[in-house]
Amino acid sequence: MAIYLDSASVMEAETAVEMGWIKGITTNPTLLAKSDLPPGTTLQKLAEISPGMLYYQLTASDLEEMLVEGRAAYHMIGENMLTSNCHGFSGGGPSVTGNSLCGDGDL
Repeated sequence: MAIYLDSASVMEAETAVEMGWIKGITTNPTLLAKSDLPPGTTLQKLAEISPGMLYYQLTASDLEEMLVEGRAAYHMIGENMLTSNCHGFSGGGPSVTGNSLCGDGDL
């Protein structure tokens, strides 16, 4: 069983990693808004700390904005990132865009 820390607190992440019981970190816009650091800085620090995947929820609601936001997150976080969007492409359910976002426009 894998346990993921659901937080945007760098201090909580450091503590959880030191304890050795998490496989990765999940976060969302609400948690990022509570951080004392800017969202980009928080994501970069969490990516450095996370022993595995860092799950990041996109805030964009249309495909083009999702791609732009996802690529920016990929360049901040790197390959250990998985993104999702609660809006979906057509306003429906969850839609995973994956960790294969790259700068060349391919998914």
